[in-house]
Amino acid sequence: MAILMGWASLQAEAGAATASQRSPPEPAASAPHPSGERTGESCSRLVPAVWPTGAVSRRLQIARLQIYRPSCLDNADYLAALGGLILEDGDPEQALIWLERSLLLDPENRGAQVDHALALSELGQPEALHALVEDWRGRTDLPPALRNKLYPPDATALYGFPGVRLGAQPVASNWGTQGEISLLLGRDNNLDRSPQLTELSLTIPDGPFVLPVDSRPHAGFAAIAGTALQIAYAPLRSTILRAGFNLTDRSAKDQHSTDWRQIQWAASASHQLGWLRGQIEASTAWVGGPLSEAYRLSRVGANLEAAAAECRLRVAYDSERRVQSVTATFNARADGWQGSLQCPLPGAPSFNLAVYARAGHDRPAAVDSRPGGYQRLQAGGLRLVGPVGASTRMELTLRRSRSQDSEGYSPLLADNAIRQSMLHQTSIELWRPLDLMGWTGLEATLQYVNARQTSNLPIFVYRAESWYGGVRWAW
Repeated sequence: MAILMGWASLQAEAGAATASQRSPPEPAASAPHPSGERTGESCSRLVPAVWPTGAVSRRLQIARLQIYRPSCLDNADYLAALGGLILEDGDPEQALIWLERSLLLDPENRGAQVDHALALSELGQPEALHALVEDWRGRTDLPPALRNKLYPPDATALYGFPGVRLGAQPVASNWGTQGEISLLLGRDNNLDRSPQLTELSLTIPDGPFVLPVDSRPHAGFAAIAGTALQIAYAPLRSTILRAGFNLTDRSAKDQHSTDWRQIQWAASASHQLGWLRGQIEASTAWVGGPLSEAYRLSRVGANLEAAAAECRLRVAYDSERRVQSVTATFNARADGWQGSLQCPLPGAPSFNLAVYARAGHDRPAAVDSRPGGYQRLQAGGLRLVGPVGASTRMELTLRRSRSQDSEGYSPLLADNAIRQSMLHQTSIELWRPLDLMGWTGLEATLQYVNARQTSNLPIFVYRAESWYGGVRWAW
C-alpha cells in the first residue's frame, strides 16, 4: 500500500510491472487516494481547521493539498492555505506563486496578504511587510493568530515586524503518524495468471511432439484486505525520517489455491534543499500463500526530485534481491534506473499527467542456475489523474514492460528459443468521499484492471481482467 509516503510511486509501479512474471499478482490498486474535491466550497473545506504545528504534520498536510491542486486553482482560500504552509516549511519562492494567485482572486484575504509580505521579506524585499505592519498597527479586528504573526512580543523594535518567519518558530511536535484500512470485493477472470492452453508443442530429438494439456485460468470472486501504518519524525525542518509496515491479503472464494498475502516493512530518509529533494529508502517484503512458493524481496533505492514551476522531475535508482524459501536456484537480483516527469495536462490544468521510463536487468544469484539466464528489462507508462464530476476523481494508468532472456529458455520449447515477453496493463480507478455521520477520511472506490502478456513461448501468454469495489479509510 502506498500509504508509506512515496514508496508507491511510478517507480514502484514499474517494478511491479516487470516483476509480474515471477511474483503473485498484486491488488488492482493499493495506493490510497484522497477524496475528490474540485472548486468552491469543497476546496475551501480542504483548509485545515487546526493549523499544523509540527514539521511532520505540516508536510503531511502539504502533500494532501498538493494532490488537489489541479482542481482548486481558482479557490483563494485553498491557495492561501497551500502557500502559507509551504512558506512555513522553508520555501518562500514556491509559496509566493500560490499566495500571489490567491491575492489575484481575493485581494482582501488578510492571511494571504500577511504571508505574501513575509515571503517577500524572506526573499530580501521587506518593504511590503514594513508597510503592512504600519498600516495595520491600530486595527482591532485582527484575529489573535494573525496579530501574533505581525506583532509578537519579541518582535525586533528596529523593524517593527517579526525577526523570524513563522516557520522558524519552535514547533510543538516533530512526530506524526498516518494509517489506512481498506476492503475490496470483486471478480477476476484469471486469479493465477495462467495461460489458456489445450496442447503444447515440444521439440525433441525425434521431431516435434504435441503434448495435450489442460491449462485454464481460475476465475472467481475474491476479497482484498489491507492495512498500513506509518510513523514519521523530523529531526530538522528540512529532513524527515519515515518507517512503517503494510499487510495485504487476497482470498478467493472457491479458489483458495490462488490466495496470497504480503507483509512489508519500509523506511526512508529525505532532505529538502530549496527546489531539490533527495531520498534514500529500504524495504523488505515477505510474500507467500498457496499461489506460489514463499519468498523474501529486499529493496534499496535512492532518488532526486526537482521542482520546476508546476512540474516535478524525478530520477531514481533501485536494487532488489529475491530469496526463495525452497528453490534457491531462482534467487535473483534486479537493478534499474528510472526517470519520470509530472505536470498539469496542457489545456486541462485540473488533470495531472505523469510519464515514466525505466531500464534495468534481472540476474540469477548463481551462473546457469535459472532457465533463460539474466533478463533485460524495459518499461514505460503514463498516469492521468483528475476530477470526474463535482466530488469524484479518476486515475487512468497505462503500463508497458518488456523482458528478454539472454539464453534459450529450454531445449524442449521452440528449439531452445530465447524468451521474449511484453506485458500490457491498463487500469482505471474512481473514488469519492463517503459522508457517514461525519466520519472523515472514508471513501468509496471502484477499480478495473486489464492485463495482457504476449510472448514467443505460449506458456507465458495470458490475459486477465478484474473488477473490484469497496471502501478505504485513511487517518
